[in-house]
Amino acid sequence: MKTKYLPVIVSGFGAGVIAIVPFLNSMACCLVIPAAAYLSLFLDVKLNHTPPFMISAGKGALFGLLTGLIAALFATGFDIFVTLITRSNELMQAIGQLPNILSGLPLDVKIKEEIMTVFESLRKDIMDDGFSALYTVLIFMNNLISFTIFGLVGGLIGSQIIKSQNKRAG
Repeated sequence: MKTKYLPVIVSGFGAGVIAIVPFLNSMACCLVIPAAAYLSLFLDVKLNHTPPFMISAGKGALFGLLTGLIAALFATGFDIFVTLITRSNELMQAIGQLPNILSGLPLDVKIKEEIMTVFESLRKDIMDDGFSALYTVLIFMNNLISFTIFGLVGGLIGSQIIKSQNKRAG
């Protein structure tokens, strides 16, 4: 039975879970996501008995992008779920440092005040309800952009690794 995208779903799910684990989440975009993209290609070769020479750069790019997309969806969903339960997240802890960060930026005072107002509103929403639509959009966009880019890179590199391993074995 050919399962075309099962390796992508499994790898994306695993990367999404790892992406919300404290201490491991800092390595998610540049290590976990590319490794998951490679893993999706490797699993495709093993599961579907795909000859390694048929793993093209295009297939690597597609699997990398899809792995990044699925990881972004799962990581965002898990992050929102944990935030809903705990009514806290890493952003909530970092908001206290925002005035120090803003003081070092060459922005107008009114813009700095508006930024603080938006983030205080976000903090209030999360503390009161456990959910913020703004936070959901921000975290999803961050995950989507970074995970798909690094997934693409991982897929391209992974396709070349699989091809080179095939040449050494053959």
